[in-house]
Amino acid sequence: MNYTELKAAALSEADRQDDETIEQMDNFFRLVEARINRFFRTQKMSFRATTLLNSSQYIYSKPADYLSIRSIKLRSITEDIGKGKPLSLVTNEQFTNLKENGSTTP
Repeated sequence: MNYTELKAAALSEADRQDDETIEQMDNFFRLVEARINRFFRTQKMSFRATTLLNSSQYIYSKPADYLSIRSIKLRSITEDIGKGKPLSLVTNEQFTNLKENGSTTP
């Protein structure tokens, strides 16, 4: 299916087929493509980043091409890459609750 056929199929399913809807189809396809790309991350879209931790530093910058974290592990400098203790991602609210309860695990 090429772009013209895709556009025709989308318009045939739409409730409206007025000029404004037709004009917005390109923008609609860009939004759909971006949403699909966020959902279906491929291996080519992923890479491994490492950073050395410093006990006097608690904020670190993200890589320039950062999209999202797939997983994060804490490992010592002597452990092989890919090894280490997996860390859990938590929301700000979960982090606050953990901190208030003195817990170190979610």
